[in-house]
Amino acid sequence: MQEWFMSRGPDALLLRTLRLTDNLAPLLPGLTLPKLQEVTLSGDPCPVDIMHGFLQRHPGLTLLNVACKPLAGDAVILNAAVRLPALCDLRLGAAWIPLLMPSAGTCPKLSSFTWNGSLDSGSNVADLQNLLHIVARHQSITTLWLPLWGFISVPGWLQIAEPRAETLMQSVKELYVTYSGKDAAGRMPAALGLFPVLVQVSMSLGKDLGRESNLVDGIVKVCKTVRTVSFGSIFGNEYSVIEKDDGVRTAKLTRKGQTYSDSI
Repeated sequence: MQEWFMSRGPDALLLRTLRLTDNLAPLLPGLTLPKLQEVTLSGDPCPVDIMHGFLQRHPGLTLLNVACKPLAGDAVILNAAVRLPALCDLRLGAAWIPLLMPSAGTCPKLSSFTWNGSLDSGSNVADLQNLLHIVARHQSITTLWLPLWGFISVPGWLQIAEPRAETLMQSVKELYVTYSGKDAAGRMPAALGLFPVLVQVSMSLGKDLGRESNLVDGIVKVCKTVRTVSFGSIFGNEYSVIEKDDGVRTAKLTRKGQTYSDSI
């Protein structure tokens, strides 16, 4: 990779998209790309100070996707905040959140956050609660992606120990969730009450979901602002919420998918 940058000469400085899957520690310190907008970093663990320095040299990033882990022993919170004023889309694993998640005001355009990886044990409940606290402080975040495989069986899996918890997620309008659990229809709607302005909910679910229609009914009753509930990708069912003249809200199957066959 170093040879490639050298061979490209001045043209390398025009790069707008960068994807590195290996050798992050030796490569990142030597990179300063003034036109860079989108970055995906994965593979080997990366020292926190090297990652921090790379981001400071690239304030024009609009998308940052960090899929690698912090290098063991370097997981310390740095004093200087990472300021990325153009950042719109941020994707981090749990270990990077306390290290790189910007404080409110440092990324005024941040509108989408994705939690990379998987949350599948009770030991991660505190991480999830911490993330939701952070998202609540970023009023610009309107889209949230959460991988919650296995979390449905953990007590308090999507609760926040905070007064007026139901009002914390006041800016999130689109929620994308992946999870599995036989009691999803009973527990998921209550958890979505933490997102009072949701417009769209999209879920990727396990085969043990049970009746899809029961889950949709529950979401419609709890989430007064939801207009669309979809399952899976373009191959799943999609429901549109209709409000009748008498104020009663119901869901109508508007797209028949190939993955789930229940109707409402």
